[in-house]
Amino acid sequence: MEKQKILKRSLLIVVLLLIALTAGMTYYVKDYYRATEQAMEALNSNETVVVRSLDKNTLVFEPKEKELQEGFAFYPGGKVQYESYAPLMQSLAEKGILSILVHMPCNLAVLDMNAANGLQDKFPEIQNWYIGGHSLGGAMAASYVAKNAEYLLN
Repeated sequence: MEKQKILKRSLLIVVLLLIALTAGMTYYVKDYYRATEQAMEALNSNETVVVRSLDKNTLVFEPKEKELQEGFAFYPGGKVQYESYAPLMQSLAEKGILSILVHMPCNLAVLDMNAANGLQDKFPEIQNWYIGGHSLGGAMAASYVAKNAEYLLN
């Protein structure tokens, strides 16, 4: 009888800990830095740059007039809305660099380090590729390069 009581209490403690952990993680990922109005405006195409969605998680900033030779994939910083980086991507595209902004699950690049997979294949005209990011995104971009060097160097 005593053993059954201990088992019930242990199970209750585990369930309560799981509920607390889930609530804490939910709060953590919902509290992030949001894009400014200026950043949101940079999501619009203009006379020199076309902005389009490659898929539901990827935005492409493509120069209109320049011959594409360079591409840049960008991983956003942790807990930063990815649209916040649109002005940077817009600026790079204006200089002739195809710029790709990747959305990360829960605004955490650590949850999708391989988000750049397949980008080279979708833009075969690009001769030189670069990858980078801000803070946690930069660390995950570096990890991506380290783990995929063989593929990237071919």
